[in-house]
Amino acid sequence: MSSLRFDGDDHPEAAGKHLADAGALVAATRPDGAAYLVGYVAECALKSLILLEKGIPAPGAPAPWKKGKDGHDLSKLQGQMA
Repeated sequence: MSSLRFDGDDHPEAAGKHLADAGALVAATRPDGAAYLVGYVAECALKSLILLEKGIPAPGAPAPWKKGKDGHDLSKLQGQMA
């Protein structure tokens, strides 16, 4: 478990698992599935960086990348990475 666990998710750990699974799919000559999982690796890595830079929100606080029930706020995410 990493120190960046937030709201039940451990984004660095998830990134590692998805990367390992993507590697297994590449080895099994299933590049489409691997490419799909690499997208999750990138998402988990970005969320890890945001948590590292911004700090872990208080319990019950919304995630810094959430737009609400509608999903991710990509404009806000882009601004946080600048």
